[in-house]
Amino acid sequence: LKSLRAQERTCQLALQHGQYMNKVCWNLLDDVVRLSAAANRDHLKANMYDARESVRSTVSFPPGHDRVEEFMNAAAVRTALHVDPGTLRFHECANPPYNALKHQDGLGVVDALRRILDRGDVNVLFYNGQFDLICNHVGVQRSLLALDWAHADTLRRAKYRPWLRTPDATRPAGHLLEAPRLALLLVTDSGHMVPMNQPDVALDMIQNFIAATETATPLSVVFHAAASRPPDRDLNRSSTCSHVCGSFRDLDPARHLLGNNLSSFRDSLS
Repeated sequence: LKSLRAQERTCQLALQHGQYMNKVCWNLLDDVVRLSAAANRDHLKANMYDARESVRSTVSFPPGHDRVEEFMNAAAVRTALHVDPGTLRFHECANPPYNALKHQDGLGVVDALRRILDRGDVNVLFYNGQFDLICNHVGVQRSLLALDWAHADTLRRAKYRPWLRTPDATRPAGHLLEAPRLALLLVTDSGHMVPMNQPDVALDMIQNFIAATETATPLSVVFHAAASRPPDRDLNRSSTCSHVCGSFRDLDPARHLLGNNLSSFRDSLS
């Protein structure tokens, strides 16, 4: 763990000096994933896109992407989408755009986000799957809570409320933290690809966000989050275990992944 913290400091220093494509930064998550293989006898790594899974490689992630590519490249689909016949074929993860922009990989959008929020005329929704490691909820939460903007104090005082897809729902589809014009949603039972893991929930999320924007209604009302449940104490910031598992205590992907080997995983990080 000390080594990872030292790497993080080195990474932050590089970013401050404009070194946005830096190997030390890349290695931070890769090292955590690599160390997770030492905690189980089959030497399978944590899937950085879904901590519920142990894998040897994520090359084939997301599953079924080859069928999506086949569909998107069908002549009838390309015609319906008005795709120029001379353009490249669709790839789920294409290298040319990445290679053209990788020099800005660590640049970040903090200043742009602050300007958008301070204007006060655009709603912003951040969402993360519960078991996503590569874009984990706690990392996003920390970044937003550290952001200085017009309603920063409101967000820092806010409590998570369960998102109930219907007023009579008994199981939340997620947990919502909200301030004016900004919301952070933790989608339960999902990894990195929320629409793949929870398609109905993902559709509801987008439709609710659009409805809130069109009617100038607080997101918590549209999401039924404030209707029938008190703040969820178990999801307050004091209950996180982000120093080990990158998610909330009761939604702990590391425990799900490693089971009884969690202590050995901690030892491997020290």
